[in-house]
Amino acid sequence: MKRDIMRRAAWLLLALGVTTMAGSTADAQNISFQGLYGRAWNDAAQGGIVMTSTASYMVVGYSDSTFAVPTMRDVYVAHILRCGTLDWARTYDLGGFDVGRKIRRTPDNGYVIVGDTENRDNDNCKTRNDIFLMKIDAAGNVQWVQTYGGKEVDEGYDVQLLGNGFLIAGRTKSFGAGDWDGILISTNSLGAVNWARTYGGTADDGFYSCAVDGDEAVAVGYARSFTFPQDMDVFLERIATGTGLSVTGFPLHYGGDGDDVGRSIVICPNSDLAIAGHTTSVGGGVEGYLLRTLSTGGVVADRAYGGLTGNYVDEFHEIQNANDDEFIVTGFLTDAPNGFGSQDMYVGHFDAGLNDILHTVHGSNGRETGYSIVQDLDQSLPAPQWIAAGDAVKGFVPGIASAVYVVRQWYSGESGCYDATPLMAETTPRFSRIPILLTPPEITVGCRSTSTPILHDEYDILCQQCMDSPLRFDTPDLSDRLETGSRMPVSVVHRDAER
Repeated sequence: MKRDIMRRAAWLLLALGVTTMAGSTADAQNISFQGLYGRAWNDAAQGGIVMTSTASYMVVGYSDSTFAVPTMRDVYVAHILRCGTLDWARTYDLGGFDVGRKIRRTPDNGYVIVGDTENRDNDNCKTRNDIFLMKIDAAGNVQWVQTYGGKEVDEGYDVQLLGNGFLIAGRTKSFGAGDWDGILISTNSLGAVNWARTYGGTADDGFYSCAVDGDEAVAVGYARSFTFPQDMDVFLERIATGTGLSVTGFPLHYGGDGDDVGRSIVICPNSDLAIAGHTTSVGGGVEGYLLRTLSTGGVVADRAYGGLTGNYVDEFHEIQNANDDEFIVTGFLTDAPNGFGSQDMYVGHFDAGLNDILHTVHGSNGRETGYSIVQDLDQSLPAPQWIAAGDAVKGFVPGIASAVYVVRQWYSGESGCYDATPLMAETTPRFSRIPILLTPPEITVGCRSTSTPILHDEYDILCQQCMDSPLRFDTPDLSDRLETGSRMPVSVVHRDAER
């Protein structure tokens, strides 16, 4: 605790430009903004955000804005500059009702995106949904698209880079032992399948997130097949990436008498695992849930954070590593006593033991949700800064169904507007691990699809504070000509795309 206080004091001195004992002075670097992107009809970043090599941001989600009625949906990808200005945004029609759920940067400074598509034009795979994997370059041009699935519904939620390809995590009704099953797919660098396996029992099971740990990988989600009476438990699997077979001692499940779900997983610096999700097993409502385990699955700590009443739904959607073995988390709260509306975007900062350091909510009188979060990689900043992406529904701009909502906040929780500190209650569930006897079967998946990107240029800056960085990223400083709530015009440069 003493170390933590001293570190934060040092950050504050740096942020104020106070000369240190060594005689150096740091420039103030409170770079923050809130912005809405898309929003001609119904757009959301129910997917991911990632930093680029120049410290700008790539966001993925979906957009209905191409269509007159919300019965069709395209993958939405936006490149947002460091201070919130939209560089470009594109939608990709993969064959019907399409959603992008996660984006990762590749070694060539391109990006790989996972999600699901209706894939209506492929007779061999025509169904409600197939999993897709799409590779784009830094300008958003499509390099290739692969789809995977069967005759029933298949959904892709996460993708991670392997040494020679990618690992996809999701859930499937086309294959497996029962209703839904977790699915993991290993591909080569062009998306061709190396192996695919399902994980689960005869009830409803699935994966929402995965992480690579050397020549092994872990996946987390939920399982009903191994609990009684049919509530959900956090479902944790560890596999060998070469075969997809379970490592000895896995899979495992964790939970209480209610529904317990793992939405996101990361590898800690010491190889522990950290999981974020939600639980109904404590507190009387739905609470955000954090779980830290050993690499072998043994429980190190778990915490549930929620509101102060019994009728609330508070969920954590993504966890990421932060400085010094700490964590940042995003999701939503529906009962923040000093929040903004019926549902607010939530950002939390936690120490290694999952104890809270900071809770923040952002929002309006509508409904805001955080789905993805990333810490700024610019080491010249005097304190950590975090960027969360999600959606804003019927709040900031009258007449807009929903928009992609991006918030860049300083470590103190401030972003320049619509910030508040909610009151939170903490409990310790002390869930224990329970082994599962399971042999994941191998399956055959794979279809092909194409895409034509469409340019979009709609966005609004709600507030912005941005100063030049000592690293001089190629990002213009627009703070001298921005006003809170002003509409930001942008000229979109046309780039030749696959047609």
